[in-house]
Amino acid sequence: MPRGRGRTLWSGEGNAGGMRRGAWRRVASLYSAGIAFVSATVSVVALVLALAGTLEPGVVADDPGGRVRSVQPGGFAWRSGIRPGQVVTAMSSADDAGGWSIETVADGLRVRATADAATSSLRESAPLAGVAVIFGLASLLAVPTRRRRAELCSAIALALATGPLWLAENVPFATSASLLAPGALALFAVRWLELRRRSTIALGAVVVAASAAYLAARLVAPELAAELELVRLAGTLLLAAVVLTMAFDLTLDRLLRSARTLRLLDAAVGVAVVLAGGILSISLAVPLPSTASILVVAVVGYLVLRAGIGRVLDRALLAEVRERAAAQAAEAERARLSRELHDDPLQALAGVIHRLEAQPNTEPEQATLRSVAARLRDVATELHPPVLDDLGLVPAIESLRPSDPAVELLVSVAQHGYDRGGRPPADIEVAVFRIVQEAVTNAVSHARSAQVRVSGEVGPDAISIDVSDDGQGMDVREIELAMRDGHMGVASMRRRAEAIDARLSHHSSPGRGTTVRLRWPA
Repeated sequence: MPRGRGRTLWSGEGNAGGMRRGAWRRVASLYSAGIAFVSATVSVVALVLALAGTLEPGVVADDPGGRVRSVQPGGFAWRSGIRPGQVVTAMSSADDAGGWSIETVADGLRVRATADAATSSLRESAPLAGVAVIFGLASLLAVPTRRRRAELCSAIALALATGPLWLAENVPFATSASLLAPGALALFAVRWLELRRRSTIALGAVVVAASAAYLAARLVAPELAAELELVRLAGTLLLAAVVLTMAFDLTLDRLLRSARTLRLLDAAVGVAVVLAGGILSISLAVPLPSTASILVVAVVGYLVLRAGIGRVLDRALLAEVRERAAAQAAEAERARLSRELHDDPLQALAGVIHRLEAQPNTEPEQATLRSVAARLRDVATELHPPVLDDLGLVPAIESLRPSDPAVELLVSVAQHGYDRGGRPPADIEVAVFRIVQEAVTNAVSHARSAQVRVSGEVGPDAISIDVSDDGQGMDVREIELAMRDGHMGVASMRRRAEAIDARLSHHSSPGRGTTVRLRWPA
């Protein structure tokens, strides 16, 4: 076969491969729904406990002058430093005016634990639990159409809920959240952040080992688990911060650029923070340290999200509608121009050529006009291939031709359950075709490829396509810069993918070619 011509290589996977992928998609869908429900439930429980939970001392001790007999590991008395064997110097019951309290001596130092102080700390964790509820409910709302967003919100909700649950001393929910949060964060990173293989293995190993060690300590050595609670909580929140930063691509450079461009929105947020601090401190009688902690968290959170807040709000409110409308309008205009070229200029040229054929010695003119007609026909097809409307996505991809005749294009796209009555929506087909077309164009024009391969599967409710080349490849950083700066059509492909809620990723390394992967639904 001459180089530069497209050809179809039908894969032999058959129905078995499609069934396996369909099963995995169903599992992924069930996981997204399940983790969203669990995170919403856990965060609501955390909020209820933070607002109305009661704490038990978990201490068995003699009267003053005696000793502490036992202390519940992880309870508020344990967290305050009360340990078995310490000498009791003072103790009051829950019926006394100040509530339950105990004071002991340990190595010459006085240690005091009070139920009122522990309850106050629990109540002060309510804002954190409230934020967890917001993320949990957001995950439930996002499950039907935005599984990536749902899984991220679920993981963040679980991570935030671990703190209030720990303070509430609810062992079943606290242990569940402590195990689920790191796992959900790690699974999100593996599924959606396109980590390198070594990073994926390392992250999975660390999370599994830490979770197993924590569970074993809970079951075998509760005292050790109680001592490590703060370390576990800090590690979970750190992992959540890292995953959130990677998910929104909040690099230090972007944050610094954002901080140098203060806007009216920043002033409004500053005023809101000051007012919120005054309300918390005065009207609601929240202690000053707690108020300061809440405000610091609010300011830091705003600074972290500042670089991407406009984009996030835009995406949440209008981006999808705007992207779809723009893409549909552009495609409609291309289709109109394509039809006009077919209906008017090409028909007129065909009539002129037909009349010239009746005239002697007009062969050069006929050849020139045929060349012009062929070029117009190519332009009309490039604007909007009729085969896409008539036969569907797979034949349209097979009709692609590289601009460089020296480049070989191999098409191996299988289709199943696919006919005029069971095709993907028209806007999905158009967007996927344009993404594949742009990826092939990039491989031919920029990658110096000798061969480009398009492979995958197309079905009425799922599309999976890879465009691979054997060109010079790129560094991951170069791809990121190209996407941010809008070069090489990468930004256009990304916008089209986001408009149809598809997942688009690039895999490349210098000298090893580039692979563009498209998955719909994401």
